[in-house]
Amino acid sequence: MGNVIKWSISKESSYDLVMIYRSDEREETYNLIKTQDISDNSYFDVNGGSNDWYKVRFQDSTTGVYSQYSSSIAGGKFSGYCNVDDIRNFSSKMTSNTISDSVLFELIKIATAQINQDILVEYRDENVLYIDVDKKNTIDGINKTFYVKNLYLADYNDDGIIDENDIYVFSKNSLGVRTEYVVDEIDDVRHGQFTLTTAPNSNEELYITYRSSPVLLYPKVNMNVRNAAINYVLALAHMRLDPNQMRSFRVNKVSVTGDSSPSKAYMEKYTNYISKINSKLIREQKVNNIVWY
Repeated sequence: MGNVIKWSISKESSYDLVMIYRSDEREETYNLIKTQDISDNSYFDVNGGSNDWYKVRFQDSTTGVYSQYSSSIAGGKFSGYCNVDDIRNFSSKMTSNTISDSVLFELIKIATAQINQDILVEYRDENVLYIDVDKKNTIDGINKTFYVKNLYLADYNDDGIIDENDIYVFSKNSLGVRTEYVVDEIDDVRHGQFTLTTAPNSNEELYITYRSSPVLLYPKVNMNVRNAAINYVLALAHMRLDPNQMRSFRVNKVSVTGDSSPSKAYMEKYTNYISKINSKLIREQKVNNIVWY
């Protein structure tokens, strides 16, 4: 299966290297398995399993200064709308002998970005204003908790995770001075709630950029989205495995190859799932804050 380890660090940091450590027990010794450039933002441990544990720490290679170790991270977590086991369980042809975990992981990343393009809506520089009595969005120099207007909060940077890196926040004061704010945490994807590290002052107007989804993607991935991801990955995987049997064809905006090939069939299934997700019917099934799937 493999495990994906991700990290983020402030732009002001001087760290340029990251070290990933693994252990088969949470409280046992952690062994270094990889040192790499910090800008990669992720590491795929192809040999990792659901029972493994990880820690990371950073280093400034110029000064030799190290950060503290991170908290323990449980294995078995995977970014994206499906995982390697989903693909292998769905198709008997997707064995480890025909296509590796690392290749499937890269295809899942491609599928995640494509799905985001096909179903998510981007809102740029939305003015943070009063929404309702439960979402007042008060700007008073004390309050740090705010809400987006358009639900549900979704993945903005195409990494398959909905976290603090998926909302960009800035303010302008009465003099027009712009200040960027750091999101500390996304508290509730369903209600669009997030918290800043510092509170904006009362003389500022707050603006946010983010994406919304017609269906809930976290903490549990909507089944139509999961199935769309699986079929997209299978379409790409079959193109990789059977390149000589392909002919040119097109499904919506996606140009692929094949005629009666498995790739075409999987891509058509993908398109059907995307249409279902984006349908007006699903959007209208939001009643009293309950979503019916």
